[in-house]
Amino acid sequence: MTKIPPSIIESASLDGANFWQRTFLIVVPMIARTIEYGAIMAIVWTFTGTFAFIYSITYGGPGYETSTIDYMIYTKFYQASANFGFATGLAVILLIIILVLTFAEMFYTNRFSDWE
Repeated sequence: MTKIPPSIIESASLDGANFWQRTFLIVVPMIARTIEYGAIMAIVWTFTGTFAFIYSITYGGPGYETSTIDYMIYTKFYQASANFGFATGLAVILLIIILVLTFAEMFYTNRFSDWE
C-alpha cells in the first residue's frame, strides 16, 4: 500500500468517499496484482511447503495418514525400491494441479485480458 500515492486517497476523501469506498474502489484495485501474486504463492505453498513439517514430525505416519502428494513423491523417489517413473508421474500431476488452480485464480481475477 506504500506504492499508492497519498494524493489519490486524499482527493477521494475530498470528493466525499468514505473509508469503505476508498478501500474497495481505490486501494484494492491498485494493489490487485500484489493480491493476485500472494494468492498464487499461497496455492503453491499449500501443495509444496508442508513437506518439511511432515518429514520432520511424523515421517508421513502413522501409516500414510499425514502423507501428502509432495511427501509421496519424495518417498517413491528416494526409498529403497526407487520407483522413478511413478514419482515423476506424481510430480507431473502435482504440476498440473497447481497450474489449473493458478489459471482458475487468474481467470477469476480477470487478468487474461492483459495477455492479449
